[in-house]
Amino acid sequence: MKCKNVVVILADQLRKDCIGAYGNPYVRTPNIDRLAAKGIRCERFYVANPICSPNRMTWFSGMYPSNHGVYTNGLLKQDDGRTIMHELSKNGYQTASIGKIHFNPYSEESAGRSFESVGNWEQMPEEDGYRGGYFGYEYLELTIGHTLPKSHYYKWFKEHGGTDDMFTVTPCGEVYSPDEICGVRNMPSGLSSSAFVGDRSVNYLRNVRDREKTFFLCASFPDPHHPFTSCYDDYERWKGQAVKEAAGGPEDLDRRPAHFKQHFQGRWSRKGVNGCKYESGIPKEEAEERVRHTYAMIEAIDRNVGLILDELERQGLMDETVIILGSDHGELLGDHGLWLKGPFLYEGLINTPLLMYIPGAVPGVSEDLISAADITPTILELLGAEIPSYVDGIPQARRIMGAGGCGRDVCMVEYRNGYDCDVNVNAIVGKKSKFIMYENGDQEFTDLEKDPEERKNVAESGEYEDAVANGAKTLLLERLKAKTKGNVQYGHA
Repeated sequence: MKCKNVVVILADQLRKDCIGAYGNPYVRTPNIDRLAAKGIRCERFYVANPICSPNRMTWFSGMYPSNHGVYTNGLLKQDDGRTIMHELSKNGYQTASIGKIHFNPYSEESAGRSFESVGNWEQMPEEDGYRGGYFGYEYLELTIGHTLPKSHYYKWFKEHGGTDDMFTVTPCGEVYSPDEICGVRNMPSGLSSSAFVGDRSVNYLRNVRDREKTFFLCASFPDPHHPFTSCYDDYERWKGQAVKEAAGGPEDLDRRPAHFKQHFQGRWSRKGVNGCKYESGIPKEEAEERVRHTYAMIEAIDRNVGLILDELERQGLMDETVIILGSDHGELLGDHGLWLKGPFLYEGLINTPLLMYIPGAVPGVSEDLISAADITPTILELLGAEIPSYVDGIPQARRIMGAGGCGRDVCMVEYRNGYDCDVNVNAIVGKKSKFIMYENGDQEFTDLEKDPEERKNVAESGEYEDAVANGAKTLLLERLKAKTKGNVQYGHA
């Protein structure tokens, strides 16, 4: 089972059901689908946290956010040497990242403190790649934020004929907030950040890496994260086209905590509760446009995933390279009338895609519960490397490949955003149900077998009283207690 190289392909805010291989009949993802056909399609892969930085650090450290310390976006994280990149470097691997990293903030306020701050990248880099090291990556070509004229992406963009006016957007419909702009980028897809990640990942494989050494490459796409904007040529085929209907509607929010309805009305965000923006939610026409732009961004990603796969095949590397494709978290995308992300732990946000191509493994589908904390130990297991003691996750390679090994009975999800208006949340997802507990005492319980669209919160239903009080709640508290004591690999059967 021992493999040599690793390629991680990561998208930002990509839902599982926006991929053809996961059953979406509208969006075209032939390259992601061919990876799924050759590999193992995981159906029950859960985030450890539903927003970017916390879950990205979990992916690459194997630790839960409350243990690695990045429990929300915007926090400064010191490199303490506890990442898979550091572990593989000790084993002689060359490590590289092309695209978005987002271990640290990129806000203007973080200038001078965060390596990824926009302020640190006001000047265009002179070199194609940065070789100063960052969380164990020895080679980096960065994108900052979402389609911003910064860093190595901007250098590449200019060299390929890009002009600054291409970063503007022509809105379609009302602009609700900077996060919720919906419109057409005045930029061809060939100059997008997705094209940059595809082109430069191929360049790394072809021209930068030392072919005598093993490698770990992360190709990380900043899309299809909001705002809901796509390049004009990608959007062209989606004008007026049908899209997948969202799950449920706003009536499903009646038995949810108060911030659900506030978010539906545009009053709640992770920065505070404001006046009502849209009493009846986003209009249907605008909602469909948001999805169309999302699909257009995904199809652009797919083309560039194809370039990476083609290059691996051209170099004869498929027989010795593990390929993992996933997303840092999902997107509400109109389910129950909600958008974006936050303490709304519906499946569309926390149950994300995971495709694993393992040389020699029989292609198939895995229904096992897998956590983002399991990615690092699973890769290390596949490479025959030692799993460090700080890792919380469990190695799942043998289990996924049908060769036995420990599996999970539950996945843990935590959310703590850190703003005054926000709430702390912990969730435990089992094979058939989901229990969510808020610090203010609110609870949610969903029977995923009977209610796969999560229309009903039955936490206070007499039918589920024992399952909540003596089952899910007790189990959640036990696992939280074990975690705070540093008991690694909790959550497995």
